[in-house]
Amino acid sequence: MNWTGCRAALSALAVGLAVLSATKSAIGQELPPAMQLDRYTLQADRHIRSEDSAEALVALDRILALQAKHGVEVPGDFWFKHAQAALRPGAPGDAIASVLRYLELAGQEGEHYLPALELLDAAEAWLAYNDRAGEVFSDCSACPRMGVVPVGVVHDGLSRVGGRPVR
Repeated sequence: MNWTGCRAALSALAVGLAVLSATKSAIGQELPPAMQLDRYTLQADRHIRSEDSAEALVALDRILALQAKHGVEVPGDFWFKHAQAALRPGAPGDAIASVLRYLELAGQEGEHYLPALELLDAAEAWLAYNDRAGEVFSDCSACPRMGVVPVGVVHDGLSRVGGRPVR
């Protein structure tokens, strides 16, 4: 290889290293806390809409961590969103605590006031129903005995192989 070819190769290598270095430093940089808050809020909204409560709660927990670390103010509807996410995986106690906090902070003028009251009713009903889990009852004296199963648990009495019933 002649000197011109070596120079061109070194120049290309330098450009490649510069691009790699810039990419690595951009990845390592964080957004300002206010922008991170907006990003996590959007993530939480997306996960709530797709009913992925676990991921919604992860995004909402990141918002709480930002608040603790940087003192950012959480959005006004934060506790309503937290209640929505907490109710779906079967944590009615967490959902009740969050919706009560939302109602306390937002009051009757809150954007989600009526849905928050509905969510509170649903969480309390879910909690009451789950308190009955394991209870055995019968609709009539000739009817079979049945048991109350916690919300979110389905037992169809069939054995399963690979997620499909065995018949």
